[in-house]
Amino acid sequence: MSSEIYSVDVKKFCEILINIAECFSANEEYLNWLDGQIGDGDFGTNISRGFRKIKDFLQQKKELEQQDIGTILQESAMQFMQVSGGASGPLIGMMLLEASKAVKGKKAIYVKELIDMFESMLRIAKLIGGAEIGDKTMVDVLQPVVDEMKKTIEKEKDIDMVKLFDLLTQIAKKYLEKTINMRAKKGRASYLGERSIGKQDPGATAIYLIIRTFYETLNERKSIKIVEYNKDSGAIIREEYL
Repeated sequence: MSSEIYSVDVKKFCEILINIAECFSANEEYLNWLDGQIGDGDFGTNISRGFRKIKDFLQQKKELEQQDIGTILQESAMQFMQVSGGASGPLIGMMLLEASKAVKGKKAIYVKELIDMFESMLRIAKLIGGAEIGDKTMVDVLQPVVDEMKKTIEKEKDIDMVKLFDLLTQIAKKYLEKTINMRAKKGRASYLGERSIGKQDPGATAIYLIIRTFYETLNERKSIKIVEYNKDSGAIIREEYL
């Protein structure tokens, strides 16, 4: 187990981004399967390709620790948007780009900056995607995560990030499972109408995996791979550490 952590520096932030890339590579087929139930079936490939480009960029870049987190995230977003296609690729790229503005010039980020970062991502997801809670999208996980962050910091201003992301992982998983019984109202999935009910949303799953990777990286691990899931709904049954 990790010791208590109250901030994330440049090195740790880059490690988180690289681990997110490895998580999406490990779960590419699962995400494609989920998307194939209600969409084009390429969501996993698109998000994995985008984050793989970020990983390659970060591993090749010299003197990373001389830069600030905002610049690194901005450049990473641009790398992502160069290669990630589909309906969700540009949206996720814009979310990362907006998040970079919230941490501009920061060599280390605390819980307040993390809230600003995730709230920026949520704002773009709503603005560009036009989604609200209950529409069966990534907003259905991202909104409760942001709300829980705000609520938690009101109670405990100097909360340990490991403890915080442990809680956020549980919240993300809970609300991810709620998407199964929702009817899709946005994107290609909305064309299915009632037939979209009973399937877990791939975008919401991606947000869960990002939150989970933050937690695992802060805990000195990498991330997880979904190794067993319900072949009807896509609900997660079993995970393994990478």
